[in-house]
Parts: sequence; structure tokens; C-alpha cells
Amino acid sequence: MSGQPPLVTFVLFAYNQERYVREAVKAALAQTYEPLEIVLSDDGSSDRTFEIMQEMAAAYDGPHEVRVVRNPHNLGLIPHVLARGREAKGELVIVAAGDDISKPERTACLVPPFLENCNVSAVVSRVDVIDDTGEIIAENAIRPLHLGKPNIYVRPAAGENDVVQGCAAAYRKEVFSLPLPEGELRFPEDLLFSFYINLTGREIVRVDHALVAYRSHDSALSNRSPEKRALKSSMQRTYEAARTVTNMIEAFRFISEKLGRREYVDDRSMDKDYSAYGAIVNWPGMNLSGKVTVTAKSVVSLNSKLLKWVLLRILTKP
Repeated sequence: MSGQPPLVTFVLFAYNQERYVREAVKAALAQTYEPLEIVLSDDGSSDRTFEIMQEMAAAYDGPHEVRVVRNPHNLGLIPHVLARGREAKGELVIVAAGDDISKPERTACLVPPFLENCNVSAVVSRVDVIDDTGEIIAENAIRPLHLGKPNIYVRPAAGENDVVQGCAAAYRKEVFSLPLPEGELRFPEDLLFSFYINLTGREIVRVDHALVAYRSHDSALSNRSPEKRALKSSMQRTYEAARTVTNMIEAFRFISEKLGRREYVDDRSMDKDYSAYGAIVNWPGMNLSGKVTVTAKSVVSLNSKLLKWVLLRILTKP
């Protein structure tokens, strides 16, 4: 990538976000970088998300190439992201969510690290965290809601593995072509890309200022329920978290085997977590006492930081 600036694809991913998508699209169209392909992609929304994107694209008369795409049915997060990434015309792909707001200079600030180092596969910025109304909750945050770093089960070559924060990330297009198993992929795409990048010895670079207003939907956390309903909800979240982690580990194992890099995987941590979470996945058919017993044993045997991170992730933003 030398001489002329590389073509970049800015993809806005949306699903049932008619309340916020207008702001997100406006921010995408306001990007200062050129040459830029903007893809507004709807994952089969049942509300007016797609119609709003169509209307705004039709009214746009700026310098960027704009395409609006709608999946015939809801693909889910990872298949949706991979589909648009693989179709991108650009050498680099900026990822944006339909409820977040990118600053105009976001693309321009994320491109230089790729040009300076060909081993860089992802560039991530800081974020400003905002609430439903756009009010700032936290400025210049490293990770939304300051969540801890999850275990991605790769033995670091030196120091500590870094993890991509998807809402603020840009990738080389080649990242979207990683091998994947068939079937459902329930976990966030940024963990998938983080695992792949670290496994293959590539680099993640951080831009040290906020380029995205990340919208935190935390109102559900304050909802109060009767004691029995709260217990049931907590049990369900734990079960869903277990299914997410076991599914993620299965995918990570598949990828490492396909790439011939199993020796770089932390099998001990992977096996421990898979065994513990696997017990929770067997909850269906158990009575409450059985579920509580399994949960207690699992919490004792698990890396509690990982469990806390997964639960917070599910509670705050799917």
C-alpha cells in the first residue's frame, strides 16, 4: 500500500435499530477520508431500519460510493460481518454499528497504522460511551464500560495478547477469510478476529483517542424483578453464557487445526473452561437444586474473570 491512498470500505451493520440508525448513517456519510466505499447493511430488520438507510443513501450527493444491502433473512452477527467483509472492495474495512456514531475523522485516523506496518491486521481506537439519549457516560475509554480483557486461549509470543474491541475496529480485508466450522456461531465477532490475529502472529494497534461514540444500552440492568423472576433470569443468562463460551471454544479449536497452529493454543485453559461451562450447557431437564449445584462447582473451577466478562458482555450489548 504505497503511493495513492488505498480504497477503504466503511461498513455500517444494522438490525432493528430505527431509533438510532439515522445518526449512524449520517456519521458514516460524513467521513473525511477518500477514496471510500460506504456499505449500509441491514440484517433482515422487521422495523424501518432498512428504509431509513435507503432514503439517506438516495439523498446523498457527496464524494463517496454508497451501497445499501439487505440480507434476505437474519443471518446473525458473525455471518453478517463476514459476508460484508468478504464482499468489500477496499483493502481495509472499517466496522460500525447501527446504534453508534463515528467521528468524521475516524477512517482517516485508522488507516495510517496499516500503511506503516504490513503485519498489522487490526487498528482500534478509544471510544466515548453514550447512553440512549446521546449523553456522554465516559470519555476516551479503552473499552466500553471498562470491561476486563477476555481469555482468547492463545499462548502469547511475547508479553500479553491484545483483544480487538469490535465497535471501534478496522481490519485488513484478508481477516474476513478465516476458516470457520459449519453451524451456529454465538459469540461476538471481535473475539473471533482477536483469536485469529493473535494465533497467526499478526498485530493489533491502538489509536490513543476516541473516534466512536459507543451507545450503551444499560437500561435493562436497572430493571427490578420479583425475587423468583430475577433468579430465573440469572439462571438463563448463565446458561446462555455457557453456550456462548463452549461454542466459541469449539470454533477456536477448528480454526487452529485448519491453520495447523494447535501448538499456539492454551489447551489447559481451553479444556478447563469447556468442561466447566459444558456442565451448565446440560442444564435442560435439571431441577433448580441441580442447576445451583452445577453452577457452584463451575464457578469454583472457572477463571472467574472470564465468567464475569462473558456475563457483562451479554447483559450490556449482544
